[in-house]
Amino acid sequence: MAIGLAGLFALQASTAFASHMRLDKSYYAISGKSRAEIKASVRFRGPKGGSAYGLTTIDFLPRWKTRAEGEACRVVDVDVGLRIAMRLPRWHGGPEETASKAARRFVTSIERHEMGHVAIARRHAAEMGRLLARLVSDSGCWPLYRMAEEAIAGVKRRHLAAHRLYDERTRRGIRGLLN
Repeated sequence: MAIGLAGLFALQASTAFASHMRLDKSYYAISGKSRAEIKASVRFRGPKGGSAYGLTTIDFLPRWKTRAEGEACRVVDVDVGLRIAMRLPRWHGGPEETASKAARRFVTSIERHEMGHVAIARRHAAEMGRLLARLVSDSGCWPLYRMAEEAIAGVKRRHLAAHRLYDERTRRGIRGLLN
């Protein structure tokens, strides 16, 4: 089966990158017999001075090469990695089986919420890779760097907006865990 030049470039663009992810989790201790005591331990040990129940920080790691094709130049060998650090609660008030139902629910709910942020980041890393893989310049390779930086900045803006929307949609349920 013969593939035309346009088809070959479309195939390259769709398979030109593979995302990789590094996820590092760290924990802060929670304890307490009541929701109020658990909340107090979160306020004492939690991220952002106790004002957050969990925290995920995300770094995009885009890499690519350029390839000149006559007067034109295109982005090739795209790879968009993610480095993610997560700060989560962990029961530290005795044996796991002594944790109250509220504490167990709190720990699993916060981890599930923070993993939602990871899913958002993965979607945006894939979008970033697709956008970079489609970049072509008829003016040589130098304009591609500016084009790539603009594409990356646009994805990062949409990425942050998606996290804000996710947090707004889930805030009431998360806050209700310890109230």
